[in-house]
Amino acid sequence: MTIDDIIACAKSHGSHFFDADARRFFLSRISSKTFGIEGNIFVTSEKHEYASERVTINEPRRYTVRAIDPETGEIDSLSSWQQFDNQREAFEWARRYGQAMLDQRAS
Repeated sequence: MTIDDIIACAKSHGSHFFDADARRFFLSRISSKTFGIEGNIFVTSEKHEYASERVTINEPRRYTVRAIDPETGEIDSLSSWQQFDNQREAFEWARRYGQAMLDQRAS
C-alpha cells in the first residue's frame, strides 16, 4: 500500500483520521513512506502548540508509528503515542517491526 492507498482505505470506511480539520488540530504530518509486508505501517508526527494570554506551550514535534487494517480501515498506534524524538528513529522502528512480522510469517 502507498500512503494514498492508506488514506483512501481509511476514508472509505468512514474514518476521520486523515481529515484536514483533525490534522490541523494536532498539527499532524503524515510521512509518505510505508513499511511492512503489505505496506500498511506508516509514521505520523504531531506538535503540541498553544498560546493564550497566560500560557504558551510549544513542544517539539514527535513521531508515532501506526498501522491500518486494510479490511476495516481502523488505524492503531503500534508504538506509544509520540514515542520518537525524530523521524529517523520512527522509521527504523517501523522497519524493524515490519521485518519482525515478515520473519514471524516465515516461521
